[in-house]
Amino acid sequence: MMEKTDVAKKAMYEIGGNYQAIAVYDAAATWFERFANQYPKAENADRALSDAVVLRLGLGQEDEAIRDADTFNKTYGASKPAQAAQIAFAVGAHYVEKEDWDRARQRLQGALGAIEKSATTDVVIQAHALLGRVYIKIKSDPNAKQEYAKVKTLWGDGKAAAEKILAIAGEDEGSKIRRLGKALTAVGEAYFYFAEKKRDDAERIRFPEYRGPDDKDSVLKHVKGPVMDWIKKKKPAIEAAEAEYVKILELTPPPPKWVIAAGSQVGGLWGNFVRDFRAAPIPASFKRDVELRNTYYAGLDEASEPFKQ
Repeated sequence: MMEKTDVAKKAMYEIGGNYQAIAVYDAAATWFERFANQYPKAENADRALSDAVVLRLGLGQEDEAIRDADTFNKTYGASKPAQAAQIAFAVGAHYVEKEDWDRARQRLQGALGAIEKSATTDVVIQAHALLGRVYIKIKSDPNAKQEYAKVKTLWGDGKAAAEKILAIAGEDEGSKIRRLGKALTAVGEAYFYFAEKKRDDAERIRFPEYRGPDDKDSVLKHVKGPVMDWIKKKKPAIEAAEAEYVKILELTPPPPKWVIAAGSQVGGLWGNFVRDFRAAPIPASFKRDVELRNTYYAGLDEASEPFKQ
């Protein structure tokens, strides 16, 4: 009868906690599962089962983690909807980390309704961003665009969303800041997605290859005509893409991962722009005629000089 006393129940939970503290996670998960399954109405039973899910996922024991997640949803889904939504998100995120895109899609899609209804703002934002990433991987760009647009809408100007995250009850300030950081990283991912679309638009504007006659006047006419027209189209397209990337820097605080990625892409756009002036193939006759070749490259260098600077 001793094992049914409150002290014994508490001891079972604390044994799991002790194993968790010394990083024997398999044993910790086993004790948490025993405790929650035997005494589902006991204090901390829901927390024990939730911890078991996270531990099993960390150990790569997917079947056990899914079983625990399903048990949690069945036992506590109605009374602990936010926690159930968090667990559903964790399972989906696990499959994203494994790059198991099909299972990630199934789990996230299936849980999205519950997540939107009951999860905290940061988790809802992350769930839509993760699903957007999944859709990119399975080449379903219209769906990815829809998910990332939802991320931007949920974040809005950032003020209200950040206040909601920082007002979550029952957590210390460090936990709240970490939640905010994860949400901002997801928002940065969404902004980066749309900036990449603008970058693609800019990259599709190709440098005009010269195909005219082999004389100096025609070469200069090409530089002052099609080349200058290309500049007039390419430069605004790059600036439009840059403006989208800059939105990542305007987040408060900006997520480092996406700030670095944005800076790299913007630098690449302007670098490629200058490089394109000399990257296009020249006619074979230009290679043999020094004057023609020098005239062509001098014209290109003059046109590209402001951008080099």
